[in-house]
Amino acid sequence: MTLLRKLVDQRRLTREETRRLLLRRAQELGIHGFTLELRQLDRWLRGHIKGLPHPAACRVLEAEFNHPVERLLEPDGPPPPDSSSPEVAQLITAAAQRSASWGRWADSLGVGELALEGLRLRLAKLASDYVHSPMVPVVRELITLRDDLFEVLAQPDPSQARELYFLAGATCGIIAHASGNLGYSTAALDQAQTAMICARKAEHPLLAAWVTGVRALQCEWGGRPAESLDLLARAAVHTSQVTVLGTTPVWLCAIQARAYARLGNQAAAKEAVDRVHRAREQTYGRQDDLDRIGGIFTFDIAKQAYYLATTHRRLGQTDHAAHHAASAIHDYEHGPAAERSYGDEALAGIELSIARTVAPRPDLDGAAEALRPITERPAARIAAMSGPLQELLTALSKPHLRGSIVGARMREEINQLLPECRRQKAS
Repeated sequence: MTLLRKLVDQRRLTREETRRLLLRRAQELGIHGFTLELRQLDRWLRGHIKGLPHPAACRVLEAEFNHPVERLLEPDGPPPPDSSSPEVAQLITAAAQRSASWGRWADSLGVGELALEGLRLRLAKLASDYVHSPMVPVVRELITLRDDLFEVLAQPDPSQARELYFLAGATCGIIAHASGNLGYSTAALDQAQTAMICARKAEHPLLAAWVTGVRALQCEWGGRPAESLDLLARAAVHTSQVTVLGTTPVWLCAIQARAYARLGNQAAAKEAVDRVHRAREQTYGRQDDLDRIGGIFTFDIAKQAYYLATTHRRLGQTDHAAHHAASAIHDYEHGPAAERSYGDEALAGIELSIARTVAPRPDLDGAAEALRPITERPAARIAAMSGPLQELLTALSKPHLRGSIVGARMREEINQLLPECRRQKAS
């Protein structure tokens, strides 16, 4: 990543916005005839240049970003950790073993807990960071928080046991979510089981429902929709015991809609979509314990749109799918930076690309445009992308599209992306 790309990302600028910004700066500097194509801007952002740009372009870049052009266009810092590396594999597997071991101990021994306000604040911060920050560094901090929680639970204060078990369970739940996204399914299950033990000891059915939802989501995108529906039925039992509900039931209904659509059960999928809308209306403006933590625990409007895009696309309703996917991308791009989930935004981009490809009148230029951000943001790639990318590749391989130059370029890009997603080794 170049320093220029990092500064563009920090400002939350799109490529087109960056281009217009530089053109305006050139006018302010009195540089006439300055032009900038997106392709050239992409080369600057990636550092794919053989020499410095034209002197006029150098002056524009330096004026806008307040750094020497040599510094702007050189790589800035080490690449993000490869989630398939032995280091990450050891991190995730060891974390799962530790959680599973502690979970078995906690399940067999009645303990209390010591609640610290600092632990609550750390959990809320990491739940928020998990949405928009590189995943592996956040997982490291989550593991540290979990270990701290386990340590205070070893010498508990019985009067605060329930709250601390809730914090420990929520932390393990996020690690379970992350383990699945990094491709470690067995580790994800171990973390989820420990989170469920904590939820039971905390007497917190909402947390149990959310953790069960994490497992259901991972089964759904992992190609096991029937297993996902079984887990969602268990989650519904937990939510029936909750008095105040926020966005969790909306999320569970959205997963259910995706699972039914994957099975091809159109009637059940449409009923589930109706339940999504009803649940959203019933819980609008309400916050439960998980919504108050925020971050990954909140099923916001942008994420709801992405889930609906997947459902409608699988039902063959490509116009609805494209509308919801574009809405999700827009909301992520223009919403608060702390709520911008780059992983879900990338998945919404793939959904938009598929919808435009399989539409009755395919729009491959639009499909390629929707796919481009995924190719440009390696840090947003997660194991869950493998399935949708394969579906897009299959759609582009249909006989009536095989002669398209744009389609051929997209197939080449996807074939480069898929091995990276599949490298995220499932344990």
